[in-house]
This record gives sequence, C-alpha cells and structure tokens, in this order.
Amino acid sequence: MARGRAARFGSRVSFALVLILSAVIVFAIRPDWNPFPMWWANFQTGLKENRPIADPPTTWIQRTGDPADLAGVITDGDPYARSAFGSAVIVTTRGHVEARGLGDGRQLWIIESPWARPAGDVVVVGRPDTNKGFLVYGPYSATPLWSDDAATAVWAYSDKIIDLTCKDDVQCVVRGRDHDGRHLWSVTVPGGKPRPTGPNPTSAGLRPVSDWFNDARTGAPGPAPGVLGVTTGGKTHLIDLVGGVNLRDVPPADKDTRMVVAASRVIYAQAEPVDDTCRYRVWVVDADSGAEVWRDEGLNLNTANRPGCEQRRDPQGGHVLLSGTGGDNRPELNTLAYAANRTVWVGALGQKVLDTDGDLAVVLNTDQNAVDLVDLAAGNEVVATVKVRNAPDVAITPSFVLLHDHEHVTVLSRAGGVLRSLTTEAKIIGYGYTGLVLAQGRVIGYVDIPVPADDTVVEPPDAGPPATVGQPTSTPGGGK
Repeated sequence: MARGRAARFGSRVSFALVLILSAVIVFAIRPDWNPFPMWWANFQTGLKENRPIADPPTTWIQRTGDPADLAGVITDGDPYARSAFGSAVIVTTRGHVEARGLGDGRQLWIIESPWARPAGDVVVVGRPDTNKGFLVYGPYSATPLWSDDAATAVWAYSDKIIDLTCKDDVQCVVRGRDHDGRHLWSVTVPGGKPRPTGPNPTSAGLRPVSDWFNDARTGAPGPAPGVLGVTTGGKTHLIDLVGGVNLRDVPPADKDTRMVVAASRVIYAQAEPVDDTCRYRVWVVDADSGAEVWRDEGLNLNTANRPGCEQRRDPQGGHVLLSGTGGDNRPELNTLAYAANRTVWVGALGQKVLDTDGDLAVVLNTDQNAVDLVDLAAGNEVVATVKVRNAPDVAITPSFVLLHDHEHVTVLSRAGGVLRSLTTEAKIIGYGYTGLVLAQGRVIGYVDIPVPADDTVVEPPDAGPPATVGQPTSTPGGGK
C-alpha cells in the first residue's frame, strides 16, 4: 500500500517536472510566449515593490493598498511655523485617500473616496457612492472640518473653494468659500446642460508646456484665478472670483477655434486648413470689458493637429505667458497683460521652450544638448546653462526646477544649482515646497529637497494682470 502511494507520488512529481522542463524549453525558444501571464506579472511587480524606488534611496518609503494616482503636500495652516512647508502628504489611490506624515510617511488617516484634491492647508474629498457634495479635511484627522451635500462641481485652490450647485435646469449658483467654509459670495447663472461636474472640471488657465507633470501639479494648486469660465447651457459665464460677479457671458467657440480663460483674459486660438498646412490666428480679449487686447496672425499655440487642423488642445503657456511658435517658426513667449510690447522673449530657430511659470523659462538649445534657465523678470538673463544627454522633460515649481530624462531626475534651484540627483523608474506624482513624492506600483516614497535659504522661493502668483514678469523687452528685429 505504502509502495503504491510512493509510486503515485513519484509519478506526479515526474509529470510536474516534465511540465516545468517543457515550459522552460518553450520559453527559451519563444521568449514572447508566457504560459502564466498573471503570475509572471505579479511576480515582476512584487520584485519591484520590494526594492528601493530611487538611488540614492528616498527619505522614506511606504506601501499603499492600491497604486497611487496623485499626491500633494498640505500644511496645518500656520504660516509662521516650519509646517508651512508641509505637514502631511495626501495620496489618492483607487477608491481611497490617505494622509501620511511628511517626516516618516506613517499613515495618519485613510478614508474611502472616489477623488481628492489637496489644496494648501486642506484636502477636498468627494463623497463615496454619490456624484454630489464634498468633504474638507485637515492634515491630521479623518474627521471632516466641514462638508457640502449639494455641489455637483468643485474647484479647489490654495486660498478658496469654488463650487456649482443646480437645483434644476433653469438656475445654477456658483459659490465661493474660504478653507474654513465661510461663505464669501454667490453668483446666479442660467442652468441648462451640458454643465461641469466633478473636481476641477474645467481648465482654469493655460495648458502647461510640461503636461507630463500634470498629475503632480494637480496636487499643488495655486491661488484662485481672477476669472473662472463656467459653462452651462452652451454659454460660458466669466465669473470674477474676487468680487463674486458674473462679468459677461460668451458664446462657445466654433469648430476651428479653441477658447480658454486665463489671467483675466479670454484667449482664442484658431487654426484653419489651407492647402497642406494650417493657418493660425490668436486674439486676446479682456474678460471684464470684452475689448480686444491684441491679435496675432501666424502664432501657433500648439492647439491643433495636422492634417485637418482640428482644435484638440488648449493653448500652451504658464501664468500670464502664452508659449507658441511665431510665423517665422521661432519660439516665443507673449504676455496676456499688455497690449503693447506683448512679446516677452523670442528664441532662435531650433530652440524649444520646455516650461515656463511666467517668471522663469527653461529652453532647450538648438543642439539639444543643454538647457538654459532664463530669468524673464530680469530682462531675459540666462542664469544657468545645464548640459543634458537627451532632451529632458522639465517642470518648474515655486521652489525648484526638475529635469527628468526617464531614468534620472535632477533637481535644480531656480538659480541653476544642483539640489538633488537620483536615478529612478518611479513616477513623480506630487511635490511640496521642499520635496517630491514618487510612486512605483503600491510603493510611495518622499525625496527631501534642501532648498537653500538664499535661493528665492517664489510664492504662487495670482492669475491676473498686472503681470509678474518685468516690462517685456524688445524682440530681435523689433517688438510686437
């Protein structure tokens, strides 16, 4: 009996060994064939999640229940304490939002939520199992500071929370509140559909040149813009977020035109197919008066794709500057604030603006082996030139500049000094004044950035004229 069981066991082992050996042989012959795809993928993910996600290692590393989507650093609201630079890292995952200590990454609280938007000293969180309302939390407790049950759309900024409520298709109300929930103002607008829903549903500014950084940027919003465009029933209502009034209603743009509200202006970018190319046109209108500020024939703001010239993207730029290509194929930056001498900077053929925040620009040179940090507020002075092996992704934050070539991340001060250099395959999902949040699978890590005391940390500017850049300098061959 025992001999029979042993024989059966031996035959099963032999059969298993034959199967494994066959799989190994086939896998060696056909490396594209995988008999255990899910197991193999999970095995590879597990290997990645059990090793450091950066070299040198991050300041701390922690695991999350699901892969992280975006993150942001919020404070405890005390502008005079060191915590003004951050108290907690807010991390959103699939169906959850959690707060983690900035110093060690330990979990402070976690709740169920379909979305979350960090905003200065609070985080605005969607209600689970409903498409209405939101809750507002601080960095330390899972008990909400205050909440709303009726809003169908909400915009979270570092100084205000704006929401939209519609009791029917006849009338809607745009409301402004501070982070403590105190009512600032209300504006009644016509109802009708379509209308915005969810968190930050409409763009409140220009499309960043560094759109690869959008998830991280979502977790670090600046102050509310001067004007927000809210569309209901086919019309865009220009809401003054300071005084709380509806400035004007504007009709929707046609199929050849892209419209965006930024820096108290309405920007129209047009692209019409002509032969095998596109004819570009841009005009800028004051949101308050409706008067045209300036117009340019031939300025391409990278809104359209050839062929067909369909307008699929918003105009590019940063703060009060539009980033585009002029009719002479040279890159240029134009301010929304001035009618005369609007061109702030013009580059050479082959140069490329990689990012700008209105005060600083990072420009790739014509040989694509170096980037210049251009101080626009100081007469377009090149404050630093940094050699690069490949054209990097770039992002400018209020306290540092990131160069990311998909293997290495170099963190520069705004004056061009190297603050950190690391090798990582992780994604940058958030940042604060003094650090980066990385994510790889179910692992997150925090990289402390030693911003020098003598290096300028720029407060996020407001979003309307007058511009934070200096008076634009003349362009080569004359200004516009």
